[in-house]
Formats: sequence, C-alpha cells, structure tokens
Amino acid sequence: AAMRLLGGMFSRFVVLTPGNREEWPMDNVEVIPNPLPFYPDVHSSGQERRVIAVGKISPQKNYGALLRAWKEVHGKFPDWKLDLFGAEKDGGELRKEIRAAGLEGSFLLHPPTREIMREYLASSVCAMSSRYEGFGMMLAEAMACGVPCVAFECQCGPRDVISPEMDGLLVPPGDVEQLSLAIIRLMEQPELRRRMGADAREKAAHYALDAIAARWMDLFRELTSTQPHQSF
Repeated sequence: AAMRLLGGMFSRFVVLTPGNREEWPMDNVEVIPNPLPFYPDVHSSGQERRVIAVGKISPQKNYGALLRAWKEVHGKFPDWKLDLFGAEKDGGELRKEIRAAGLEGSFLLHPPTREIMREYLASSVCAMSSRYEGFGMMLAEAMACGVPCVAFECQCGPRDVISPEMDGLLVPPGDVEQLSLAIIRLMEQPELRRRMGADAREKAAHYALDAIAARWMDLFRELTSTQPHQSF
C-alpha cells in the first residue's frame, strides 16, 4: 500500500509488462519493456538437435522441473541435448540430480558466456521453467535469434512475451508432463519450429534497442510538453 501511494506521486510509473501493470492499480502506469542487447542479422537454422536454457541456477528458475521434463524428452529423442548456461547458485544440487537421473551426457551445464547470441543461434528450441519472472529476457533473446520458446505460463514474463501457438508454446505452471510434451512437439516438427521461429523473430523486433529507446523518447516528450516548467 505504501509503494502504491508513493508510486502514484510520479508523473509516470514505468513497468516492464502488461502483467506487471495489473499489480499496480494506479492511473499513471506505463509499460515499456527492457531492450534486447542484440538483434542479429542471421537467425537459427532450426536444424540443430539442441535445446537451450539460460539463467542462474536458483529456486526461481526451477531447473529441477526442466530436468524431470527432459528425462521424458530424452527417452524419445536420445540424440538431442539440452545446454543450460548460468551461474550455479544452488551448491551443486542440480548437478547431483542430473547425475542421479543418468543424464550427464544430454543435460549439460555451462557457466555464463559473453557469446550467448552465438549459443542461441546454434539452438533450435528454448525452454524456460521459471516459477516467476519480471520480464523474461531469455525468451526475447532467443526469439530475436529465430528460436521458438516453450515456457511455464508463470506470473508476468512468458505470457506477455509469447503468443501461444504463434511464436511459441505456453504450458500450465509447474506441469512437468505438459512441458515435456511441448518440447517434444517442437522437436518432432521441424516445419513448426521454422514457422514459430520466424514469427518469434518478427515479434522480438519490438524489443530492439532502437524501438525501446523511441518509446522512452516519446514518453519524455509527452511529459515535458504537458508538465509546467520548473526552475531550480
């Protein structure tokens, strides 16, 4: 209540997604998402037998659910791999779970990399298992590279970035079986990957740096034209 009271004192209160807007019942809320760090000239071929996930290994990202889904996926597509890029913040617990599941050869952990765009371009599917997100930059980055995404429809983020059945797939939060089925669906249908990847890349252009900067400039112009001049 205190945050809403203080937020209402600003000319505009900027949030990242339409889902975030619902959390702030104020008249001054504006939605401007984060900009992409890149929008490559090329896109994924969609032919690599590789799924990618990006983000620190923590309770928020819920990678244990992704591992359980992958166990089902691996049974049908043993020649595919899942590469997860992110700092390990769980004391090695996920590594232990991977070893216990016998998936060391197909569910691979990697440290963060500055060349993440290259890794997206070498992938055909992106998977997100988060319990919650603020925006979901991984989704937008993958989409910019023409990679269709599968995600839990968690609060904010995925439901605001992905248009289901158009540029990606959403499944009920925490439903591991549906997550595995959605990943399998993209893996076994190359034409679906191609179509969704192309639509995803087109959608991601809305998050390009120039597009987001233009929205900020429009907001600044609106505010400076309507607010009385103040001298300091």
